[in-house]
Amino acid sequence: MNAPIPAETVKAAADRFSTHVVKNQAAMPTGFNAFDDDVVLKAAIEREAPWAAAKCSGVGQLAGDEAIQELARQANRNIPELKTHDRFGNRIDWVDFHPSWHQLMSLAWKCEVPTLSWTAKEKHPHYARAMLSRTSGIRSSKALVVRLGWPMPRMLGSATNQP
Repeated sequence: MNAPIPAETVKAAADRFSTHVVKNQAAMPTGFNAFDDDVVLKAAIEREAPWAAAKCSGVGQLAGDEAIQELARQANRNIPELKTHDRFGNRIDWVDFHPSWHQLMSLAWKCEVPTLSWTAKEKHPHYARAMLSRTSGIRSSKALVVRLGWPMPRMLGSATNQP
């Protein structure tokens, strides 16, 4: 009565329900350097702030890393949750973030993405920080290619940003 099903039967059933192979979808964008592969960004940083080229290249390498891409995907899927009150009714205004947010933000701080403008002593630090942020950020059109993991901001109550 509860005998195991033979493997041939399971494989035949799986093949029977297979409908098609999808060939017109792009592969996941991994294994690239978001800075080195962008000729315009590279030329711009070489012209204005060549001292930041190595830093931008390092962040660009991270942006194309598969593990970082997965963190970014998780951060986009798990948006922050605002908790205005605790269980006793006291106002707390606490925001819970998914652990992937914390990992990505700590990585951004280690790479000086938010602070480079104010910590660098070289020429054009704001320009360098903008390029660094662009390399690690999001390229958006209708379809998003998430890079280093700045999760998509979502406006509360916005019909266009519903998951």
